[in-house]
Amino acid sequence: MFSREIFRDPKFDPIEFVARHKHISLEQIKLELGQIQKTLKSELTELINRDYALFISLQSNMLGADKLLKLLQDPIVDFKQQVQSVEHKYAQLLQETRETLEQKNQLMQKRHMLLHLINLQQSIDRLEISLQDMDPNGLQRASNEYHKMMQLYQEEKSHPFVQKQTWKIQELGKQLSQQLTAHLEKLLDAKESIQEITRIYILLDKIPDVLVVFQQKIMGPFLESHLIARKPQLTEFDHLESVLDETLSFIKSDCVPFHESTHALLLKTDYCLLVDGVWDSISQALQNHWTSMFSPSDPDQFHKAYKTTEKFTKQFRVLLDQESQRKMDAKLQSFEEKWQLSVYYQLRENEIVSAFERDLGPETIQELGLHFKASQVLVLSITKLWDASIFLKALDLRFWKLTLLMIMRFLDWASKFETEDTILLYNDISILNRMILELYHVLMQPQLVQDPIFEQVLQQLFKSELLETLEASIINNITNQCTEPLERFVMGVPAQYRRTNKDSPQEPSAFLQMLFQPMETALGSVDLEETSVWRQKIVSNIADQFASSVQQMLESVKRTEESLKKFKKKTTVTSGASDEDKIRMQVQLDIEAVDQKLKQNGLQSTLTERLQPLLQG
Repeated sequence: MFSREIFRDPKFDPIEFVARHKHISLEQIKLELGQIQKTLKSELTELINRDYALFISLQSNMLGADKLLKLLQDPIVDFKQQVQSVEHKYAQLLQETRETLEQKNQLMQKRHMLLHLINLQQSIDRLEISLQDMDPNGLQRASNEYHKMMQLYQEEKSHPFVQKQTWKIQELGKQLSQQLTAHLEKLLDAKESIQEITRIYILLDKIPDVLVVFQQKIMGPFLESHLIARKPQLTEFDHLESVLDETLSFIKSDCVPFHESTHALLLKTDYCLLVDGVWDSISQALQNHWTSMFSPSDPDQFHKAYKTTEKFTKQFRVLLDQESQRKMDAKLQSFEEKWQLSVYYQLRENEIVSAFERDLGPETIQELGLHFKASQVLVLSITKLWDASIFLKALDLRFWKLTLLMIMRFLDWASKFETEDTILLYNDISILNRMILELYHVLMQPQLVQDPIFEQVLQQLFKSELLETLEASIINNITNQCTEPLERFVMGVPAQYRRTNKDSPQEPSAFLQMLFQPMETALGSVDLEETSVWRQKIVSNIADQFASSVQQMLESVKRTEESLKKFKKKTTVTSGASDEDKIRMQVQLDIEAVDQKLKQNGLQSTLTERLQPLLQG
């Protein structure tokens, strides 16, 4: 039943074997395994019997093997000893070779160091001679020699001989720097190209020295006479724009030429003449001598100073290439942090919100198509917030958040505001929705990141439950105004014809002309898309109330008519209509008039079907 191949598998697992055959009883498995065991024993016995003779003869065949192994052992031992002897000799030779190579390497290092020391001394001597020559070619040679000398110095600076020469090397470096500075100042004064000397400074890795000299000779005098000498008194910054305009003109005329002559060289370094030399000087001068403009003690003057400076930095940035602009942006971020923008925002927020809260009341107006002063105040507050004289790009998200908070505050006020003119409040909110979206497209969107989420948030704010509540209140209020006298008028119809000998009616009741007047007046006071839907709902409500009142009246007429019949004697029927007939005729005319009103508003009437049984008497 079980294949013997299963048990030959190295991965055979008894537990897994039993589990895989759990559908077979253990007795049956035991019986099958017993049969396999018997077969294996039988085969093993047969195998032993077959090869037994060979097994017995194995001992006799091994006689004399010990002597043969002994004969082989002696040559092998001798060979091993010989190999070990050769190995020892080679190890000695290898060690001697290594020691010789180490000695040679040390000699080479000493020779190399000695050559460096000789070259260093020679370089020092040549540099001393070169520094005596002040012409540009001499400076070039001296700079090259100094560069070579410093390389040698760095390699052997721990050597006692070099340490003794350190003071001399430093002194030569000072002399070279002085001569380079003097030559650079001469070129700057003459407004000549500083390209070649800049290349020397790059070779010597002394670019910051160029920037320092440039700031002292070019930027320093100008800033002292223009920007520092005209620093503001208190918080008056009216002259800042003219100062920065003059500064920009000076940069274009006196600094840009130097920048253009050095820019290609400085691209390989981490420096830019306009950014690290010019802007750093201007930024430092503003921070040290125009300190008051960074403080918003006077928000209007602070805004003016910030916008003027922002305009200047944008114009300055245009003078730079793309790589320099990235470097400039990092410095502008640091400069931006000097402005107390958070304080400015708090002042503007308090100014606008306090005025907004102060005028958030029930007063009515008739301006901008709005009816409540609170609505106008919201529009004016948002307009003021985003006005160019107040708004700052750096605070765009804060201004946006404040805008949303003011809208939400207005909607909260509107939800708690109790007024009989609910329709006017709904009208204001609808107009505000359109007006604020227009303000968003005109004032806000150009200042914000281009993302549709901003407009979606504004639209969502005005799609609140408040409008649904106001709409239900409007429909209910107008319906009540129209239907308040309805029952009295309808119940008064029988009195017009009972025992009055009045002629049969030819026109609808007069009160129907006034029934829809409150609705027309209220809905006519606003221009909203929703009024057509409201009109349908109000007319439908009035028709329902009219039908209910007419039904009550006709049922009353019928009861009265039946009561009178009990007391009247049988008389000859006249050809004229009875009082009850005239009443029903009048009601029929009134129903037709209301039906007509329903049809005018696109509604289907069921008044006739509903009241027909009562109209038939």
